[in-house]
Amino acid sequence: MARAMLWKICLTAPLLAGSAWGRGGWADPPGGWDYVYEADAGQAAFVELTTGDIVNGLLDGSWHGGSRGYFWDGSAYGQHDLADPAGFAPGGAALAEYVALGEGGSKATTLSVEVAGDTTTAAGNPFNFAWNSPANQAIYFYRGTLIPGGTTTATVKGGMTVIARWRLKPTPKDVETPVGRAWRGQGFVADGNAMNGAGMISVVDQDDINCSLSITDEGKLRLMDQIDLPLPGGNPVTFLATWMTVKLIAADTWRIEVFTNGSSTAAYAQDVFDPPDGDEAGGNPDDYIAFGLPVVGTPGAMELDYIGYKIGFFRPGDAALPPANLGCALDEAPDPDSLTMTWTIPAGAVYDSLEIVRNGTTVATLPGTDTTWTTTALERGDWTYGIRAVVGGTPLLPTH
Repeated sequence: MARAMLWKICLTAPLLAGSAWGRGGWADPPGGWDYVYEADAGQAAFVELTTGDIVNGLLDGSWHGGSRGYFWDGSAYGQHDLADPAGFAPGGAALAEYVALGEGGSKATTLSVEVAGDTTTAAGNPFNFAWNSPANQAIYFYRGTLIPGGTTTATVKGGMTVIARWRLKPTPKDVETPVGRAWRGQGFVADGNAMNGAGMISVVDQDDINCSLSITDEGKLRLMDQIDLPLPGGNPVTFLATWMTVKLIAADTWRIEVFTNGSSTAAYAQDVFDPPDGDEAGGNPDDYIAFGLPVVGTPGAMELDYIGYKIGFFRPGDAALPPANLGCALDEAPDPDSLTMTWTIPAGAVYDSLEIVRNGTTVATLPGTDTTWTTTALERGDWTYGIRAVVGGTPLLPTH
């Protein structure tokens, strides 16, 4: 049978992970971060705690707070009035903007969080006023590590990677000493006596580990309550980008690696034995990320530029290898014509699935182990075919 058809088939290279430089001076992990809180305009929402011990819908609407760590009365830092014990207590949270303090010299928008110590009427408190409750004793936000597109939290045990950019606030606004009262020394506390060892940036598995980082006013980066790392430059009021990745590798043993300021060399890399006796229990999700100021009895302040997570154990620069040796053949002998694509899977690469992409649209989804695909669904015109791997539930970003 004579046929007169016009085909123009163009085969692309495999669709790779994006190579654009990402947050913190690192390339984003394959497929990008699953979630990032940017502290953008409108992302400092307060929700009053009225019943129970958990408040939902904070900040951008996806963060939560609990009675043990959430003492925000809705005030901004610097908003309190010492002469009005019925008004806002010292401490609070608010968005702030800074020219040229963002990455690459851009404008930085931050969530400034401030704690002025224990402002209740307990013995030894610095103000000794009957402030309304909650009293900004500590401010702590947490968010479940949700699987993208769903409502289920991914387990930290299988690997969780967290990125953040933050600093101590250099000039807290609410630390003025009340007239006639002694003030406890200014500083930041992050140890086993403050919020059960919670830090300023945390990834938590309630069954097994609270893996937390804090910046101390001595110029140290503290990992949990186990080790102090020197800060680059030793300046606690300079913004610091951190990349922390954790994974359970044996019973109660976690691989923990911490990277700072765009470096691909770990500032800390160790297998940590963390027995479960001191672990958390309560209404929080089993697995979550968190940030805040878990200080008790002393003032402190921090600013958060962003915090985000990626499900899985990723080091900076890690990228899933894409399919290789892509080829295609057009067979016009049978009727109808057929197009066959072939490729190889690099050693060690594991894909959830493979997507065949035609002119930017996915036209077929295959098992992650397949190495060939044939179609007779051809149409007249110019067509560009490619293949894209799906890793960790996320299609690798295309490059054209």
